[in-house]
Amino acid sequence: MTTNNKPTANLPHYVLKKGKDDIFHTQQEIIQAKKRIPEEYHDFLVLLPQNVKINKVQYKITAEADKLGMFSTQNGTYVSIEKPYMTVDGRVRMARDEHVKLGKRLDIHPPVFQSIADRLLVSVTIESEVFGTSTGIVEVGFGGGVDASNPCANAQTSAIGRALGFMGYGLVGTGMLSSAEEQNAIPESIHPDSIAANEHFQPSTSSNKPISFRVAIVGDILFNQDNSSTVPVMLESRDTVEMVIPILHQDFARSLPNRAVLRVKGWLNNNDNRLRLSKEVPVIENNQAV
Repeated sequence: MTTNNKPTANLPHYVLKKGKDDIFHTQQEIIQAKKRIPEEYHDFLVLLPQNVKINKVQYKITAEADKLGMFSTQNGTYVSIEKPYMTVDGRVRMARDEHVKLGKRLDIHPPVFQSIADRLLVSVTIESEVFGTSTGIVEVGFGGGVDASNPCANAQTSAIGRALGFMGYGLVGTGMLSSAEEQNAIPESIHPDSIAANEHFQPSTSSNKPISFRVAIVGDILFNQDNSSTVPVMLESRDTVEMVIPILHQDFARSLPNRAVLRVKGWLNNNDNRLRLSKEVPVIENNQAV
C-alpha cells in the first residue's frame, strides 16, 4: 500500500501507535455495534472502509505498518479502517417492527425537494406515535458512486435514514448519524494517490485556540485503553461527531448523564469526525437533547 513519493523519514513509533489505536478503536466500535443492535438485525450492519489521516508528514511505511493498513502520500500518513453502519432498510425494519409490536403508527412521508442557492436539498419527515416527528435533510448529488447514477433516489434514502437516526434507530456509536448509503456516496475509501484532490481530508479549523460548542450526548461512552474516552455527540448543526474526552476529565466522563447537553471547548476536525476537548472542564447545561 506504500507509494513512491519520496518519504521524508522513517515511520516514528508514535505514528505507528496512533494507527494501532485507531484500528483498536474501530474494532471496539464493531463490538459495541453488535451489542447495541439486536441480533435479528445484524444482517443490516455493514462495514465501510475509510482512510483516516494520522499525521501530515509523509513517512517510509514499514512492513508492520503496511500489514496494518497504513500508507503514506505527499499529503500525509493514513490508516485504512472499517466502521460499522446500519443500512437504511435495516433502520426501517427496526422502526416498523417496534411500532407494530407496540400497536403504534409510523408514517414515512414522501420526499420534498427544495432549491437553496445553487444546491438541491431533499427532506423526508417521519411521524411516530412513540417518538414524535423527525425530519432528515440531505443534499442531492453530493457524492459519487450510486449518488452519481441515481442522485434523487439515493438522497431520499439517506434522508429517511437520517430521520430514523434522529429517533435513535441504527445508531451504533460511531459518531456518525448518516446512513451506510450516504457514507458510500462520500469519497472516503479512495486510492491513496487521489487523496490530494479530496477536500474531505481538510481540517475544519486551523487555529490552535479551542472553540466553544454546544453538544448533546447521543450514545454510550467508550473508555479506551489509555484512559481517555469517546462518546457520540450531536452539534447544534445537527451533525453527529465523536467527542474525545482527555484523561484529565475522566471523573467528569464517568459521571456524565445520558442525553445531557454540554457546553465544551475543543477542536473539531473533519479528517476523522472528532471533537477533541481542551483542558477546560465541560459544563452540563441540562439533561435534554438539543
